[in-house]
Amino acid sequence: MRFTSPLRSLAWLPAGLLAALPALAQQAEGPDTLRETFRDWTVQCATPEGGARECEMSQTIRHNETGGTLLQFALRVADEDQVVGVLVAPFGLRLSQGVRVLAGETEIGGYGFDTCLASGCIVLAGFDEAALGLMRAVATGEVRAMARTGETLAIPVSFMGFSAGLARLRALQSG
Repeated sequence: MRFTSPLRSLAWLPAGLLAALPALAQQAEGPDTLRETFRDWTVQCATPEGGARECEMSQTIRHNETGGTLLQFALRVADEDQVVGVLVAPFGLRLSQGVRVLAGETEIGGYGFDTCLASGCIVLAGFDEAALGLMRAVATGEVRAMARTGETLAIPVSFMGFSAGLARLRALQSG
């Protein structure tokens, strides 16, 4: 297969039209990607070619000593009343036990593992307004799981910036 430079294909355009291309590109509706940080949460959006904007809010919790990822916690707006969470947990857990998500000391819910991939084991969780309200009201929480050894693994989650991040996520999804 022969590779042709994209610039070579523009060689036939008159110089005046080439000069106008940057101005035409600047008239686009908005950025193709967006990334904003709200304390410990990051809101990211991407617009695939020909598709609608897709946004999520996420936090990656890392091990203090090794820097390795302990948990990835991402949220997407499903509809006005429901937010879907995707948690990527580490290997070495008793999958049959699932995980429990806590906001402060209050348990929001228990969720089963969906599957395991190369990046970790996936948990899909639906959060209603009551659960989201609990997350907004506290500074910290935990995701608890049982290790294969039988010990409870408690992974701390920060909810600092959660309220502002969720408000921004909803605004981006609706507009």
